[in-house]
Amino acid sequence: MGLKTFFAFIFFLNLGFVKATDLDWKAEVRVRMEKDTSDVVDDNHTGVATRTHLRSRLRLRLTSGSVSAVLQGQAAELLGAQGSPLYGKDSLLTLHQVYGKIADLLVPGWTLYVGRFEFQLGKGRLFSSNWWDNQGNVMEGVNLVNRHWPGLTNVFHFIIRETYQTMEGDKSDATLDGVYLKPQFPPLETVGFDDLSIYWFREQNPYGSGLSNERITWGGAVEYSLFWFTLEVEGALQTGQVQPGVGIAGKMLASDLRVNWPFVPVWKRLLVGWEYYSGDELSTANEAEGFANPYGERHDFHGQFDLHQSFTSNYFRGLEEFHVSTELNLWRGISLNLAYYQFAEGLADRGNLGREWDVTLVATYNDRLALRQGYARYWYGSAASRTGMDEFAYTMLTITL
Repeated sequence: MGLKTFFAFIFFLNLGFVKATDLDWKAEVRVRMEKDTSDVVDDNHTGVATRTHLRSRLRLRLTSGSVSAVLQGQAAELLGAQGSPLYGKDSLLTLHQVYGKIADLLVPGWTLYVGRFEFQLGKGRLFSSNWWDNQGNVMEGVNLVNRHWPGLTNVFHFIIRETYQTMEGDKSDATLDGVYLKPQFPPLETVGFDDLSIYWFREQNPYGSGLSNERITWGGAVEYSLFWFTLEVEGALQTGQVQPGVGIAGKMLASDLRVNWPFVPVWKRLLVGWEYYSGDELSTANEAEGFANPYGERHDFHGQFDLHQSFTSNYFRGLEEFHVSTELNLWRGISLNLAYYQFAEGLADRGNLGREWDVTLVATYNDRLALRQGYARYWYGSAASRTGMDEFAYTMLTITL
């Protein structure tokens, strides 16, 4: 979409909602300069790769009573990668989010979202908006939410891949249907169980049409607090089939222990965690044991280096991760995060993938200006595809209006 088309669309949209009772907007500009040595192929190569990402967003929300419409334009680019500015550059502007919202639909408390929008569940392990990625994650479809008693109910239907042009019929479309429940149990909350959630979702044709495949994921999470300690545990199983004769048997388990120190002014919190995503064993040809996680957040959970990407299928070797991190409050709005990660394959032999150290300095001046500086060093293990050590550093400035 070109700039002229985009602004024309905004103009006519404003005309259509000229009687709207509320109109608000939000703008964001984010610049991230990165340096690393991980893009080189030769282990003996010592060159450093530098690149700069730019992301700008403009969101409009128009509201009339219980009905609202959201339009968010986004331009995400790698500076210098789209041709020379002397001869003009192709427009990178896209409609990142376009959706309608209807509150109190038929029954009070229910809210309907329809269109393209960011979608996150729980801590974001399986569904996340992926804030670190320059493009971000969005889902397309319908989402029905009730946030009132007896707790949160979230029902969704998303279209992942449409096959209308090939005239194969709806049975060949790739879709995702699910439900996420966060019930409230006051007796359990009084003894420390602050958060309980369960979920189920089904992916139809995740491996393409013509293979008769589906993937079903079901699981849940619980959070328990006692004094300054909070324990979170989440687990999920995957079943289904990749194709006739090849089943799916994936597992995911994660636990985090957070310790908050209200009596120590500088030391804000300590986090100790362990995560396991099962990998596909090559010895079992009729079963895929890997746990697929194509929609989840990876950066927040698997280190700044961003080496371990989302598992888009059940054929990955999985991941077992141990991590320790702490956050220190240095001054007003300035914090220092230190983290250590140990990575291994999610297979029976637990091959060593390496370890990582992260240091992140975060300076938040106000609600409109934030600066992050990070450094990561990764040492490759015996089971990694590379050897030696790599470094990664970035500086990110975010301006929000």
